[in-house]
Amino acid sequence: NEGVLDSQVALDNLTCGDSYVRSVCFSPDSKYLVAGAEDKTIKVWDIHGRRLRHALHGHTKDIYSVDFSADGRYVVSGSGDKRAKLWDVNTGECVRTF
Repeated sequence: NEGVLDSQVALDNLTCGDSYVRSVCFSPDSKYLVAGAEDKTIKVWDIHGRRLRHALHGHTKDIYSVDFSADGRYVVSGSGDKRAKLWDVNTGECVRTF
């Protein structure tokens, strides 16, 4: 488990700080939104539930890109640390680093 933080933070009560979001992507079924930011965090949002599902930590530099797999089961993130990470959307765990 590589730095997973599960959260039930409601979108209405969220303070985002001043971190610059560099990449966002909707899941193929439009249930989730993933965002990658300069704070080295990938956030997976449950759109219908209006809650943060996972905050994913593991990169050591800014996140520059995020995308969902075609089946929506995984998120891939790219970072200034010259690594790509594959994350399981259900568990929030990093399953592979490239």
